Amino acid sequence: MSFARNWQQFLALKQVLTLQPGVREQWHQGRRWYHVRLLLLPEEAQQRRLIVAEALEKAGWPLDLIAFDHPHITVWVEGFQEQPPHPMEGKAVEVEVGRINSFASCPFLEIRSSALPVLRAMCQGKEERFRPYLPHLTIGRYRLQQGQSPPLPALWRILRPFRSLPPLKCRAIFQHM
Repeated sequence: MSFARNWQQFLALKQVLTLQPGVREQWHQGRRWYHVRLLLLPEEAQQRRLIVAEALEKAGWPLDLIAFDHPHITVWVEGFQEQPPHPMEGKAVEVEVGRINSFASCPFLEIRSSALPVLRAMCQGKEERFRPYLPHLTIGRYRLQQGQSPPLPALWRILRPFRSLPPLKCRAIFQHM
Protein backbone atom coordinates (compact mmCIF):
# COMPACT_ATOMS: atom_id res chain seq x y z
CA MET A 1 0.00 0.00 0.00
CA SER A 2 1.25 3.49 -0.77
CA PHE A 3 0.83 6.63 1.32
CA ALA A 4 -1.15 8.28 -1.50
CA ARG A 5 -3.55 5.34 -1.72
CA ASN A 6 -3.96 5.28 2.06
CA TRP A 7 -4.83 9.00 2.08
CA GLN A 8 -7.44 8.46 -0.66
CA GLN A 9 -8.98 5.61 1.35
CA PHE A 10 -9.11 7.88 4.40
CA LEU A 11 -10.86 10.61 2.39
CA ALA A 12 -13.46 8.06 1.29
CA LEU A 13 -14.43 7.09 4.86
CA LYS A 14 -17.90 7.75 6.24
CA GLN A 15 -16.65 7.77 9.86
CA VAL A 16 -13.51 7.12 11.89
CA LEU A 17 -13.07 3.97 13.96
CA THR A 18 -12.59 4.06 17.72
CA LEU A 19 -11.38 1.36 20.09
CA GLN A 20 -14.28 -0.16 21.99
CA PRO A 21 -13.85 -0.83 25.74
CA GLY A 22 -12.46 -4.28 26.55
CA VAL A 23 -11.27 -5.09 23.02
CA ARG A 24 -7.57 -4.72 23.81
CA GLU A 25 -7.87 -6.80 27.02
CA GLN A 26 -9.74 -9.55 25.21
CA TRP A 27 -7.08 -9.63 22.48
CA HIS A 28 -4.27 -9.95 25.09
CA GLN A 29 -6.04 -12.99 26.63
CA GLY A 30 -4.13 -12.42 29.87
CA ARG A 31 -0.74 -12.61 28.14
CA ARG A 32 1.69 -10.06 29.55
CA TRP A 33 4.28 -9.36 26.84
CA TYR A 34 3.80 -8.34 23.24
CA HIS A 35 7.07 -8.20 21.28
CA VAL A 36 7.91 -5.70 18.57
CA ARG A 37 11.03 -4.52 16.77
CA LEU A 38 10.97 -0.77 16.41
CA LEU A 39 12.92 2.39 15.72
CA LEU A 40 12.97 4.82 18.65
CA LEU A 41 12.80 8.40 17.44
CA PRO A 42 14.37 11.55 18.90
CA GLU A 43 12.60 14.47 20.59
CA GLU A 44 12.09 16.42 17.34
CA ALA A 45 9.68 13.72 16.12
CA GLN A 46 7.82 13.92 19.42
CA GLN A 47 7.31 17.67 18.93
CA ARG A 48 5.78 17.09 15.51
CA ARG A 49 3.31 14.60 16.98
CA LEU A 50 2.39 17.03 19.74
CA ILE A 51 1.62 19.87 17.29
CA VAL A 52 -0.82 17.68 15.35
CA ALA A 53 -2.40 16.20 18.51
CA GLU A 54 -2.99 19.69 19.95
CA ALA A 55 -4.56 20.95 16.72
CA LEU A 56 -6.95 17.99 16.67
CA GLU A 57 -7.82 18.39 20.36
CA LYS A 58 -8.60 22.12 19.92
CA ALA A 59 -10.85 21.33 16.97
CA GLY A 60 -12.86 18.71 18.89
CA TRP A 61 -11.12 15.60 17.60
CA PRO A 62 -9.48 14.23 20.78
CA LEU A 63 -6.98 11.39 20.61
CA ASP A 64 -5.93 8.61 22.94
CA LEU A 65 -2.18 9.15 22.74
CA ILE A 66 -0.19 5.99 22.04
CA ALA A 67 3.26 5.46 23.57
CA PHE A 68 3.57 9.21 23.60
CA ASP A 69 6.71 9.18 25.72
CA HIS A 70 8.35 6.67 23.34
CA PRO A 71 7.89 7.92 19.76
CA HIS A 72 8.64 4.96 17.53
CA ILE A 73 8.20 3.33 14.17
CA THR A 74 7.15 -0.30 14.33
CA VAL A 75 9.41 -2.31 12.05
CA TRP A 76 8.27 -5.88 12.80
CA VAL A 77 5.53 -7.28 15.01
CA GLU A 78 6.60 -10.55 16.63
CA GLY A 79 3.46 -10.81 18.71
CA PHE A 80 3.39 -12.87 21.88
CA GLN A 81 6.41 -15.01 20.95
CA GLU A 82 9.86 -13.45 21.29
CA GLN A 83 12.32 -14.13 18.47
CA PRO A 84 16.15 -14.33 18.62
CA PRO A 85 18.12 -11.05 18.81
CA HIS A 86 18.30 -9.01 15.61
CA PRO A 87 21.80 -8.25 14.23
CA MET A 88 20.98 -4.51 14.03
CA GLU A 89 19.85 -4.21 17.67
CA GLY A 90 20.99 -0.87 19.13
CA LYS A 91 22.17 0.55 15.79
CA ALA A 92 21.09 3.94 14.42
CA VAL A 93 19.49 4.38 11.00
CA GLU A 94 18.42 7.46 9.03
CA VAL A 95 14.69 8.12 8.75
CA GLU A 96 12.54 10.89 7.39
CA VAL A 97 9.41 11.90 9.30
CA GLY A 98 7.01 13.34 6.77
CA ARG A 99 3.53 14.70 6.40
CA ILE A 100 0.24 13.73 8.00
CA ASN A 101 -1.86 10.81 6.85
CA SER A 102 -4.50 8.71 8.60
CA PHE A 103 -5.87 5.24 8.97
CA ALA A 104 -9.55 4.91 9.85
CA SER A 105 -8.58 4.62 13.53
CA CYS A 106 -5.63 6.99 13.91
CA PRO A 107 -3.71 9.85 12.33
CA PHE A 108 -0.02 9.28 11.67
CA LEU A 109 3.08 10.85 10.16
CA GLU A 110 4.51 9.16 7.08
CA ILE A 111 7.96 7.59 7.47
CA ARG A 112 10.50 7.01 4.74
CA SER A 113 13.82 5.21 5.12
CA SER A 114 15.90 3.03 2.85
CA ALA A 115 16.88 1.06 5.98
CA LEU A 116 13.35 -0.24 6.65
CA PRO A 117 13.23 -2.94 3.93
CA VAL A 118 16.67 -4.14 5.04
CA LEU A 119 15.68 -4.30 8.72
CA ARG A 120 12.42 -6.09 7.90
CA ALA A 121 14.19 -8.62 5.65
CA MET A 122 16.51 -9.52 8.54
CA CYS A 123 13.64 -10.26 10.95
CA GLN A 124 12.80 -13.89 11.66
CA GLY A 125 9.58 -15.73 12.23
CA LYS A 126 6.05 -14.97 11.15
CA GLU A 127 4.97 -11.37 11.52
CA GLU A 128 1.69 -10.58 13.30
CA ARG A 129 0.31 -8.10 10.79
CA PHE A 130 -3.33 -7.14 10.28
CA ARG A 131 -2.81 -5.03 7.15
CA PRO A 132 0.01 -4.39 4.64
CA TYR A 133 3.07 -2.72 6.18
CA LEU A 134 3.09 1.07 5.88
CA PRO A 135 5.84 2.75 7.95
CA HIS A 136 4.36 5.44 10.15
CA LEU A 137 4.59 7.32 13.43
CA THR A 138 1.20 7.04 15.13
CA ILE A 139 -0.03 10.23 16.74
CA GLY A 140 -2.93 8.64 18.65
CA ARG A 141 -6.23 6.82 18.29
CA TYR A 142 -9.38 8.78 17.51
CA ARG A 143 -11.44 9.06 20.69
CA LEU A 144 -15.10 9.98 20.38
CA GLN A 145 -17.99 9.65 22.80
CA GLN A 146 -20.46 6.81 22.24
CA GLY A 147 -22.71 7.72 19.32
CA GLN A 148 -20.69 10.82 18.43
CA SER A 149 -19.73 11.11 14.77
CA PRO A 150 -18.58 14.61 13.78
CA PRO A 151 -18.53 15.31 10.04
CA LEU A 152 -15.33 14.03 8.45
CA PRO A 153 -14.87 17.03 6.13
CA ALA A 154 -14.09 19.04 9.28
CA LEU A 155 -11.34 16.55 10.19
CA TRP A 156 -9.93 16.66 6.67
CA ARG A 157 -9.73 20.48 6.84
CA ILE A 158 -7.77 20.27 10.11
CA LEU A 159 -5.32 17.70 8.73
CA ARG A 160 -4.76 19.20 5.26
CA PRO A 161 -2.26 21.91 6.36
CA PHE A 162 -0.12 19.16 7.90
CA ARG A 163 0.05 17.46 4.49
CA SER A 164 2.65 20.06 3.48
CA LEU A 165 4.98 19.57 6.46
CA PRO A 166 8.62 19.59 5.33
CA PRO A 167 10.44 16.30 5.94
CA LEU A 168 12.28 15.97 9.25
CA LYS A 169 15.47 13.94 8.83
CA CYS A 170 16.71 12.22 11.97
CA ARG A 171 18.43 9.14 13.34
CA ALA A 172 16.41 6.41 15.03
CA ILE A 173 17.69 3.54 17.17
CA PHE A 174 16.63 -0.02 16.36
CA GLN A 175 15.28 -1.80 19.47
CA HIS A 176 13.33 -4.81 20.65
CA MET A 177 10.53 -4.04 23.08
